[in-house]
Amino acid sequence: MDKLLSVFEQSNFIDDRKIIKQFPHPTDTEDVKILTDILHHSGSDPDERKRIEDQQEAWRTVNSMFEHREEAFLKALQEKEKILHEKDKALDEKNRLNAEQLQQLEELKRKLGER
Repeated sequence: MDKLLSVFEQSNFIDDRKIIKQFPHPTDTEDVKILTDILHHSGSDPDERKRIEDQQEAWRTVNSMFEHREEAFLKALQEKEKILHEKDKALDEKNRLNAEQLQQLEELKRKLGER
């Protein structure tokens, strides 16, 4: 019985001159990208598969290293935004009080000018 070849086997991506064919296509959705990555992985030769796995592991390592830093950064950013919001409110209140005092000062000047 003949072995059935998958369309994704590496031999289907090499032309007559032993040049590897690439079929890059932009993907619209993340699901399609994941699917094509899996198909590319399963159809790659062992060296290519090892390179892909090494690259995936490197990204997992980088992501796990920076995950807690990202969370801490977002928390600190939220705290700073809260502080800035409170300072803006305090500044608005001071501006309102200054406007009232300026208005009272103008009234006093007007009353003094009338005398």
